[in-house]
Amino acid sequence: LLGVACIFDQYDLHLFSLALVQIQADLGIPEDQIGDLGAIVRLGALPAFFFGLIADRLGRRRVLLVTIVLYTILTGATAFAQDTMTFVVLQFFARMFAVAELMLAYVVVTEELDPADRGWGVGALTALAACGSGLAIVLFGFVEILPFGWRALYLVGLIPLACVAWMRRTLPETQHFVDHQSEQEEKKTSWIRPVIDLARMYPGRILVVAVVIFLLNFTENAAGFFGPKYLQEAHGWLPWQYSVMGFFGGAIGIVGGPYAGRLSDQYGRKKVVAAFLFAHPL
Repeated sequence: LLGVACIFDQYDLHLFSLALVQIQADLGIPEDQIGDLGAIVRLGALPAFFFGLIADRLGRRRVLLVTIVLYTILTGATAFAQDTMTFVVLQFFARMFAVAELMLAYVVVTEELDPADRGWGVGALTALAACGSGLAIVLFGFVEILPFGWRALYLVGLIPLACVAWMRRTLPETQHFVDHQSEQEEKKTSWIRPVIDLARMYPGRILVVAVVIFLLNFTENAAGFFGPKYLQEAHGWLPWQYSVMGFFGGAIGIVGGPYAGRLSDQYGRKKVVAAFLFAHPL
């Protein structure tokens, strides 16, 4: 269930940038508003933080299933958007639940796997997410011949609903949460207490990780968002040509995720993270 959710999570998150040219033309979005609208949609990731706090209270399983269902419904509803405002609102909330789902999926993996295998587990989940990006890229190659065009791509995002209905009973609560639930109930700590403890106990580490993630996404997201549009408009690429490039380039991510994870299990998280972060901008 986590694998299916992560595949379609990343599938949904990539559709806006992939089909930006087609969406812009269909909804009549002015050129000088594209960046603003893209930023608003991406800001939907911020409220996803609160689902982590909710999952600490209600459990990983329950919140995870809710986020999967809601991001799936909102993605499917996007296919029927008739104006820019409706599209942006649906995508804002779809991104919120999608990011929350992905966050909780990583929590489940790290809590369920032994420390010696956690790196590989996270890498495997990353590889599955890369498969979702690849699925979006492949289907985008047919956007000009699919019935309803870009809207058909969003309708494909409804598939996880069937998977959740079928597989939800096989997903147990994590043992880590079960073991600590009674302890939490006895202490009756506030919802915001984990955030305070995190900042108090690991201020330096939190700051460094936050800065690295912010800078990485600050540069990468802008390029990723406008990349397909740039190649189609400035260089005359057809959608299928971008799909070919993205498919073969993205295959590295599918292999690289588990490989990097296994390296981190062998040599430590810090060394491997530093090495890949140094290589990435190069």
